Amino acid sequence: MDTPENPRVTNSDYESSRRAMGADGSFDSQTTTSSTTEWDTVTRRYKRGLGGPWWLALIGVPAILAAVGLGLNGDDTDAEATPTAATSPTSADASATPSDTASANASASPFSLERVGNELTVRGVVPDDAAKTALLDELRAKVPGVNIVDELTVTAGAAAAPTAALGALADAAGAGGDFSFDFDGSALALKGVAASEDAKAAAETAAKAAFPDATIDNQLTVGAGGAATPSASASPSASPSADAAGAACGTLAADIKTITDASKINFANNGTTLAPASETTVKSIAEKWQGCTTAKLNVTGYTSSQGSTATNQRLSTERAAAVKKALEANGVTAANVTSSGKGEANPIASNNTTAGQNANRRVEITVG
Repeated sequence: MDTPENPRVTNSDYESSRRAMGADGSFDSQTTTSSTTEWDTVTRRYKRGLGGPWWLALIGVPAILAAVGLGLNGDDTDAEATPTAATSPTSADASATPSDTASANASASPFSLERVGNELTVRGVVPDDAAKTALLDELRAKVPGVNIVDELTVTAGAAAAPTAALGALADAAGAGGDFSFDFDGSALALKGVAASEDAKAAAETAAKAAFPDATIDNQLTVGAGGAATPSASASPSASPSADAAGAACGTLAADIKTITDASKINFANNGTTLAPASETTVKSIAEKWQGCTTAKLNVTGYTSSQGSTATNQRLSTERAAAVKKALEANGVTAANVTSSGKGEANPIASNNTTAGQNANRRVEITVG
């Protein structure tokens, strides 16, 4: 804007100054003074400081940009926080693992079996129809000829039923007649009649292998004639300890099979380290051996046909050795246990199915 102090400089002003110049290119003193004043006026105009609008722009624009930036950051934070809050597990969920739901004892799902006469009633909760069918088929195979009364409930998301364990228990306890097995999630009670002391002990062994953390209350009674054996009656001079050792040795192989049928020996991460549940299984076997310390145990490892023959041979050998080491750690003398691996040999199921491959991946413990 032009002011009295800063008049506009026009072309005519410039021409007037030029005409006032002398022939030698200089101004006279009057002209020089006037020109200098006008020149100072022009330069002073361009040296003026920034006005109010410029200061307002310098302060206002960054403030506006900062506000926009904060708004954008706030949306990002909300967008990230929402799914995190929705998907974040509770402390209880975080502590759960697949192995917990796969473990019969960790599931803490009540189950019961009750045999009265020719009827076997099964009660409990299973996750789906396939699990229900598998359990009923297992019971029919273990206790043939009885009428299965199905009182199972199918509930999606329920823990898997301990199928093999329930079958082994029914097999061990069912030979004597009426019996009941009741697991309430923490305690397990066995009631009824067992065919013999060995059958009673086998039922308890199966229960311990299947539910290692449960409190076992074995109230089975031995049927008429079950407590005595011909050898005990015919040998009055035999000591009680010798009789007990002889009985333990006579049933050791069957006891071991009952334990491994109820709880298969598995390895962590498909490697050669025993899974925690299998450590309990091996401990139960070692305890049985304590009743017959002269017995020789043979540990044999097997694999499916998946992978190379050389790898499978090595894996089966190392797994058998791991079981041998665990048995020794639980009291079996090293001289009384051997181990070997046979790789893909002697399959017990087809390797063309996943179930068959899992069955062939096994460790067998025999008495010899």
